[in-house]
Amino acid sequence: MELFRRSFARGLLLGCSLLAAALVGCGGGSGGGNVADTITQVSALVNGAPVNATHKSGSPPSGNGPAITATASSGVTIPGGSRQIQVTSTANYSSLVVSVSGDDGYYEITGLNGGALTLLATIAQNAPTDFSIEVAGGNGTSYGAAQAVPIHLTAVGTGDVQVNVSWDLDNDLDLHVIGPNNLEIYYGNRTDSATGGALDLDSDAACALDHKRSENITWPAGRAPHGTYTVKVDYWANCPPASLTTNYVVTINVKGQAPRVINGTFSQATDPDHGGAGAGRTIATFTY
Repeated sequence: MELFRRSFARGLLLGCSLLAAALVGCGGGSGGGNVADTITQVSALVNGAPVNATHKSGSPPSGNGPAITATASSGVTIPGGSRQIQVTSTANYSSLVVSVSGDDGYYEITGLNGGALTLLATIAQNAPTDFSIEVAGGNGTSYGAAQAVPIHLTAVGTGDVQVNVSWDLDNDLDLHVIGPNNLEIYYGNRTDSATGGALDLDSDAACALDHKRSENITWPAGRAPHGTYTVKVDYWANCPPASLTTNYVVTINVKGQAPRVINGTFSQATDPDHGGAGAGRTIATFTY
């Protein structure tokens, strides 16, 4: 019954997604702007902890530096969300440069020790629909050839308050946001008619896998209530076959504030709970 209810409700979201696409627009490729207009921030996860990149102006450096491989994880990319990009190399690199093809400026991360790591690239709410993230490895002075990671955005609502969670495996994770009026938006209560808040992207509901691996809750411009919000993420179900851990990234966009990005993991052995209202791990509280 739960599978039918949640799968049927997901079908209703298709109309919302089409409406969101009309609101967001089709956008073109990037070019002529600044990288920060497409990617608002970048970090690398080193031993699970983020190392933030520095935004710099001008063209990204080049040379004969070490070669790396960069690939995006599976799942959709949305405006206002964060993209996980896996970096691997057989060569030793101590720094990475992240840029957007055609845009001025770049992000640089130093103090790395080579090997495999995950980059988190946070996408601007008004980013173009299609663009390429370029990643190059370096040794601090010289960088190798950039690896292009094509990005196509799936349209969702953005607005003055937007919360997104994305994850890396086909398991059922649920996003919950409790607004200042104490109304909780999640799969069991998808909209707040008084404020316009809505869950407009729901993925892998009850293990009916769609491989999107992303959920999004947003309040449209001019409607988000002022006060304190609480963000929770619940590991609703493990969907076999699955790994022992599911890595997630929560991105919080609040008008007038820098995006907030929080990463973590869930354990297959202990965290799935088929939870409803009030369930989940508290990720953050914030004020609008």
